[in-house]
Amino acid sequence: ENARLIEGERARQKIEEELNIARDIQASLLPRHLPCTGWLCAAGRSTPSRQVGGDYFDLHQIGPTIWALVNADVSGKGVSSALLASLLQGVFLAAPYTSLPMEQAMARINAFLLERTGGEKYATVFCGTLDRDGLLRYVNAGHGDPLLVRLDGHLQPLHATGLPIGLREEATYAAEEIRLGPGDKLVLYTDG
Repeated sequence: ENARLIEGERARQKIEEELNIARDIQASLLPRHLPCTGWLCAAGRSTPSRQVGGDYFDLHQIGPTIWALVNADVSGKGVSSALLASLLQGVFLAAPYTSLPMEQAMARINAFLLERTGGEKYATVFCGTLDRDGLLRYVNAGHGDPLLVRLDGHLQPLHATGLPIGLREEATYAAEEIRLGPGDKLVLYTDG
């Protein structure tokens, strides 16, 4: 009985070690440095409810005056959601460099996710581009409404423009545009 208990404890410790490695890898996928000079100042944090999770955010420069941003939340918790979030990271890192409009890129990502998961997993996603002149062009695929906090304190939610990705084959994604002014803040979040 003791030998069986010791073996069970060793197996549990091995799983724990592997989850710790997975947590470290997932943390390394998040941006290490966010811009905070000139016209754009960004901050971000991700704390999974378990050792690993399906929440993901990124912000990276795609032109001299334009930044791409994404905030995603894969359904469920744990390792399967973390793996899918990692897959989405690769897709979104490549997306701004394609010649496809944002709406078509999201439709392709939807088809890609459906093909890989058979509709068993989906993700809510807010993605967009922000230019120095304040123009935010975005698609909100079923994500919790980001809040645009105007300099005067007025809150403006950015409602969904489509269904979560990976949920329905016939889903369509509309892009919206809004202009941010000096001192405005865009607050993105997930429920994870």
